[in-house]
Amino acid sequence: HHRGYFSMYIVFALALLFYFDEKQKMFNNKTKKILYFFLIAFFSLMIFLLSSRAGLLSVFILFSVQIIRKIYISKNIFYKISAPVLIFFMLVLVFTNKRIKKTVDKLLTSEEIKKQDKKIKTPARIYLWKASAELIKENFPGGTGYEKFQNRFNEKYSEISGRDMADVKKINLNAHNQFLEIFVKYGLAGILISAVLFLYPIFVSFKKKNLLFLAFLLITGFNFLFESVLNTLAGIVFFAFFYNYFIFVFNNKNKEV
Repeated sequence: HHRGYFSMYIVFALALLFYFDEKQKMFNNKTKKILYFFLIAFFSLMIFLLSSRAGLLSVFILFSVQIIRKIYISKNIFYKISAPVLIFFMLVLVFTNKRIKKTVDKLLTSEEIKKQDKKIKTPARIYLWKASAELIKENFPGGTGYEKFQNRFNEKYSEISGRDMADVKKINLNAHNQFLEIFVKYGLAGILISAVLFLYPIFVSFKKKNLLFLAFLLITGFNFLFESVLNTLAGIVFFAFFYNYFIFVFNNKNKEV
């Protein structure tokens, strides 16, 4: 899989581990606790080695929230002292990563993609997002529609980035942001539906303290900001399965389900 998707799966696996430990008391003896910490270390290492920017930021947010929760519910003074140090250490690890550092530098210096950079395989997202914003303005409120999207997006990206149109057509880029892509394709109605798809379940899961569903929504929603996740089978199956599972099965008391 693309490392962004693979990282998203592993971050969600970490959220599952935290849930099973706290709510299900699955790791309730010394041997299982060793396994628990080994899996956390292994998954964290995998995310670090995959070096996905969205994955690294997602796992930093997940660990930070988990640590803050531990501080809040624990009376142990060791947790209260060591937790801020651990968060700072993770922050240093994330922002010293080469790919994240390069992205931050580009954003700060407004580095542009020039015509001679034809060998670049991974486009700078800032130009993809600019192209999306322009198309939203030009096709508001109805959107481009699915069939016309690719040609119009290629043309707009070529215009903004300065890359040769023939090269852009070979790659057939997407917006690398699910919300922007929905807005471009399906206009105001599409983005409102997608907002409801996320915001209402977030509100309900927060109200009912369904922390695992909330974690899933926040992890996938965060990755939607950097990838057009629903453009791929890997993204669709992952999102559709767990989204429906949490709504229709997870809290259902009927064991036959």
